[in-house]
Amino acid sequence: MRGSRVILVSVVFGCFVASARSQTQDRLLAKVVVEGAVGSTMFSATGDDHTYFDTYSSNGLGTRGGLVIRIPVTERFRLRMGAGAGTRQFRSFTYDYRVPVTSQQTGYSGPNEKTTELTYLSGQLGCDWSPWAWISLVLGAHFPSAMGVTTSPYEPAVPLEVGPELMGGLDLWPVHRMGIMFRYMHGLRPIRDQNVVLWPEVYQRTTTWRTIEFGVLVSLSRKSTGPGLSDSND
Repeated sequence: MRGSRVILVSVVFGCFVASARSQTQDRLLAKVVVEGAVGSTMFSATGDDHTYFDTYSSNGLGTRGGLVIRIPVTERFRLRMGAGAGTRQFRSFTYDYRVPVTSQQTGYSGPNEKTTELTYLSGQLGCDWSPWAWISLVLGAHFPSAMGVTTSPYEPAVPLEVGPELMGGLDLWPVHRMGIMFRYMHGLRPIRDQNVVLWPEVYQRTTTWRTIEFGVLVSLSRKSTGPGLSDSND
């Protein structure tokens, strides 16, 4: 549950820094922003091709929402800490029983087309920089922690390993307290390592994923200073 610990530490530390900065810097105040996004996940596989490997493909929409604390370091540069939850949905062709390797094993069944939905809690750490008041460039890391996996039309669930992701993006603030967000998330480790041993041959495949999101931003802070959340419209 490393992701859950990251979420807790992010929130506690963010609240502490926000409180301290509010007391010492009246002009640069921490801001709380609500994020809500929809997106699509894409998969890439490297390694060998083999009949009995599972394959993944993009299917359906993912969703994500949460809160982000933006902590100013200067008028244009901020630290970001957040927590939230989301879903990712995808399609796969999966073998429920693997190819026999010894005489004691039974045959395989498949490929069977399945739709899988992952639900997760997440934390994020990063920073953003505003070259102009209405735009912010975002860079950081996203830490999803799987809470459940459901598969239809039947179980078992499609195997996958959820890990940390590199996160980059753009925030646009066309009107006061409301904005538009774009995010790109790239997995830092494989979600699936597969192998089939047919002695003396060994077949291996590694699958990774990446996600693109679009969404909206709502600032919960009325008084705002600095780029991205200007006081000019208060």
